Amino acid sequence: MTKVFLRIKSEYFGNISDKLKNDTEVYEILAQTFYGQKIKINENTIKCFDEKTDGLFGEVRMPDWTDEDYYMVKNSQMIKSHISNNDDIIIIFRQFDYKFYNSFLKFKSEMNFHLHAVVYTYDKMRSHKDDTVFLRMISNVDKCDSVTVFNLNELVDLKEEHWYWLLPDRYEKKIQESLNTANEIFEDELSEIIRKNDFSKLHSDNKSVFVYNHNANAFENHVLEDFEIVNPNLYEDKIQEFITPNKGRETCRYLKTLKRKFVKKHPLKYEEKTCTYSGECMGTCRRCDWDSENLWEKVYDKNHNKFRYDKDNENRNTEAEICGVNRLRMGTDGEGVRSLVVFDKCPLNCKYCINKSFVNQLPTIKKISVSELFGMLKKDLVYFEVTGGGVTFGGGEPLLYADFIAAFKAKYPFIHTAVQTSLNTEFYAVEKLIPYVDEWYIDIKDMNSGIYRAYTGQDNYNVIENLKMLVTLTDKNKIICRVPHIPSYNTSDDVNFSLNQLRQIGVVRTEEFEYIE
Repeated sequence: MTKVFLRIKSEYFGNISDKLKNDTEVYEILAQTFYGQKIKINENTIKCFDEKTDGLFGEVRMPDWTDEDYYMVKNSQMIKSHISNNDDIIIIFRQFDYKFYNSFLKFKSEMNFHLHAVVYTYDKMRSHKDDTVFLRMISNVDKCDSVTVFNLNELVDLKEEHWYWLLPDRYEKKIQESLNTANEIFEDELSEIIRKNDFSKLHSDNKSVFVYNHNANAFENHVLEDFEIVNPNLYEDKIQEFITPNKGRETCRYLKTLKRKFVKKHPLKYEEKTCTYSGECMGTCRRCDWDSENLWEKVYDKNHNKFRYDKDNENRNTEAEICGVNRLRMGTDGEGVRSLVVFDKCPLNCKYCINKSFVNQLPTIKKISVSELFGMLKKDLVYFEVTGGGVTFGGGEPLLYADFIAAFKAKYPFIHTAVQTSLNTEFYAVEKLIPYVDEWYIDIKDMNSGIYRAYTGQDNYNVIENLKMLVTLTDKNKIICRVPHIPSYNTSDDVNFSLNQLRQIGVVRTEEFEYIE
């Protein structure tokens, strides 16, 4: 039997029960409430907390640093009593509302039912032409049988006002009307999807998942790639993060070793606690990250004031659109442990675009300030210092955001900064960053203008001229030119020609590598 579960969020989805009344059972879970909210409770509302004993507003953390909803797990029998073996359970939740989603993952590990995720977001995202790019928003997506993603900002232009969703009484009338319109469209479309599809036929194994294609108005079976089965953004940050798949516990032990070196170097009082995390290890977790951030603050920001986010004095003119941050990259993009900041735009259209994989893994786009990015990176500063690592700006073409990168390095000069660039931009951007960039990783493609144009769709005049100027204006050892072997575009002789041309220009560090078809 198909059943729908959703968390009551003020006026959100107030009509979905009525729209599915004759077709599907809908259960609304009231797990916590906030001051000022007007909650409509009906006969199918599952009330998981008592205002008198549990209180209003705020969150209670589960023991052992897990990421489930405290009240839902505490009252799990109330929820599970409405679920039978082999039921098809559809859960509706907001992007990054992992506590709700993870609670059902926990119930699923204890019961035998099929899980179908419906995710809604208000963020600026790519179009729904390829719905599989949004799988990165779902942690442990292999545990789901189907995924449906809605972007309410595509239904109605909400601009940035949706961030006020916690305080519905303070909406301006126009914003309130836009939200209601978006909710109404969402409810109508989702109800239609639920009525028209037999979810008992959408059962998949842990190697695939059914994804709803909005253009085809149908679910399509999608074989999951390894990078899609991860646990993204445990922290509900404004910026989405992606941790490179690694050896889990082994990586965790390595990061603990780095923290011990940091403690010994400074020295600090630090009691290393035994890890009690029982979930899938991504090499780090909330507790590990908080530990490393606290260690760094004990040394460099003892009062937690120097590096705090000051919205009143923040230069919002240097904001940049960022897809997300790829953390814990080791041995790539520079020395040590590094975080790759993924920008969105690029002037080139390369067939074998390596960075498109990161863009697909980080499907949402956030406009952020330099201090907001720093807040995301703080948990890795200990690892940066001990290993000589830092931040690498890539994407996308980072030089399109030269002002942002310069402002970031000027404000946080202690972070080693590298860029991955095609160098195919105006010279202004290169000149702007010369005082700030510690290492330049330049993907030359090919020095032959005909090959370059055929592969990228653009001319390489700017690349060559910018490189000539860069070699004369900065330390040559900061420049690493990468020359790829591009299948069907260049030969080994072409690569050798490019290497000779680079040496004539004055480049002293080069790398050859293979593009993969």
